[in-house]
Amino acid sequence: MALLNKVDFYNTFFQKDKISTVFSRLFYKHNNALFYSLEKTEKKNDEATVNFISLFPQYLYPEIKQAQNVRVKKIQQKKLDGFAILINGFKDVDTYLANTLKSSTRGPIKKKIKRLELCFNIHYKMFYGDISEAEYNVIMPQLKSMIERRFTERNNTNEALGKWDSYLRTTLSQIKKKEASLFVLYSADEIIGVSLNYHINKVFIGHIIAYNIDYSKFGLGNTIVYKLLEWSINNNYSIFDMGNGALDYKRIWSNLTYNYNYYIVYNTSSFLAFIFGNLQVFKVQLKNTLKVLNVIYIYRKIKAHIFNKNKKDTSLQTSVKYEKINIEAFKKLRLTKIEYQNIEDNLVKKAIIDFTFAHQNHINDIEVYKLDSTSFIISGKKSIQKIIID
Repeated sequence: MALLNKVDFYNTFFQKDKISTVFSRLFYKHNNALFYSLEKTEKKNDEATVNFISLFPQYLYPEIKQAQNVRVKKIQQKKLDGFAILINGFKDVDTYLANTLKSSTRGPIKKKIKRLELCFNIHYKMFYGDISEAEYNVIMPQLKSMIERRFTERNNTNEALGKWDSYLRTTLSQIKKKEASLFVLYSADEIIGVSLNYHINKVFIGHIIAYNIDYSKFGLGNTIVYKLLEWSINNNYSIFDMGNGALDYKRIWSNLTYNYNYYIVYNTSSFLAFIFGNLQVFKVQLKNTLKVLNVIYIYRKIKAHIFNKNKKDTSLQTSVKYEKINIEAFKKLRLTKIEYQNIEDNLVKKAIIDFTFAHQNHINDIEVYKLDSTSFIISGKKSIQKIIID
């Protein structure tokens, strides 16, 4: 038995068998209802070890079995906020929006959803409890590709990609056991948005949200959150948890900002457990102090600067120019019509998608022509535009 048992609670608590057995019961903080109870058949085999539990969300609170010589240290994890939606009392997503978001915020969200559905053949599907292996093997690579493309554009890394093999190996069975789900946003047969979610009791966790950045004008991130919240309300969840990281969409949607706690549990009658337990307390307190003083942030910034100092600029060097064309000039051009589905150049595809947004044209009403190797014509119901790849 290892002396030190470290558990990242947040990233494992959606799997009951991975909840540390130092917790006898867990409760929802907002209404004191029972969230989880240790089964009598589960052996508390980690009582003699030093148990270090991090990322325990404060919308839950634990009951820890008090035993002689056992000490429990609870310490808040500094400089890390979590964001969630407390659903209780809201009958539908629009009621939540009306009561939580300003009209200047909720108006554009709903407007962009309507425009997306006006311009494309949009449909949504939640894979929860039932998914074929063939469907799974199509969706997961698309999700990965969208994450990679988004973070390449931002010249940044993403933690999920480092764990991708684990996600790929476990998610299919979790969906079938209703421990996880995949929400997919389709434009006709094309996947343009995916969310990987986890479920435990009345908590819905929007774990990874990704979308095709060519559709950025349509605000797909907000559309996905809207649909996930709608599904959560319709299925009687209490909390829609969006996790940590102060991203704009989380700030916009959340009505509950929470922190995380460390729990360090150790047996004072064991000399080694006492030493190791207090060492973990000291390390956490030191780390919190460094965070409050921004030392860790400054260190990471310097490290990133040094690491990237010899890197060439990886931003896109190609740009798109737009020219409006009148109908007379359009008729004189010698053009080759091409199908939207056959266009592979992302810049051209994005220009077409942006055109549908700006002119509120359905994609089926738009015709695309190739003028030469770098020039294309987009023709809608009332407007014609030339795009030049520079």
